[in-house]
Amino acid sequence: GVGLMLGVELEEGLDAAPVAARALERGVVVRASGQKIVMSPPLVIEDEQADRVVATLLDSLGEL
Repeated sequence: GVGLMLGVELEEGLDAAPVAARALERGVVVRASGQKIVMSPPLVIEDEQADRVVATLLDSLGEL
C-alpha cells in the first residue's frame, strides 16, 4: 500500500518511549524506537489533524 511515514529523532540520550506514552494518553498514536518517534499518519491528512499531532508532541516533549 501507499502511505506516509515520518520520524523525529530526539537529542542524544533521550528516550522516546515516555513521549509516545504521553501522546497516546492524549489520543495521538505514535511509536517509539530508541530515541526516535515514528508516525504513520494517513497519506491524506487535514491541516487541523497535522496541527493536533504537532501540538501534542510538543506538549509531550515539554514534560520530559
